[in-house]
Amino acid sequence: STLQGRINRDKEFPFVLKIFDKDQNPLNTYTFNLKNGQSASYDVPINGYYEISESANEGYSTYYSVNGAKEEQSSSTGRKRMTDASVNVVFRNHKEMAVPTGIASTSNRTFNTFAILTAISLCAGVIGSKKRREE
Repeated sequence: STLQGRINRDKEFPFVLKIFDKDQNPLNTYTFNLKNGQSASYDVPINGYYEISESANEGYSTYYSVNGAKEEQSSSTGRKRMTDASVNVVFRNHKEMAVPTGIASTSNRTFNTFAILTAISLCAGVIGSKKRREE
């Protein structure tokens, strides 16, 4: 079950996005915070690379998935190639909490879990500018 009332919707989760060119040379690094349900979008060069990391949050287990694939338990995507026109990376922070039952015995504890979801969308494109031809 989900403890919707217990989710701290004001808690910010810190992220770092690193963008690399097709030769894996660093281009940009972005740091940002996201709360439950928030998302962010960034451009990555075609055939470039990206790496998204979430800072450790004490008491939470962190999972991520790319384009709806099976979740990985990790706070970092590792370096991934931008092979699609767009990529959607979803991070889920999971925390188990003991539900107060009024029973003193620790062997009969009931645990509920909740998840905080954030999404980061990446779009492939040419980063830079073109010089306009003068007529």
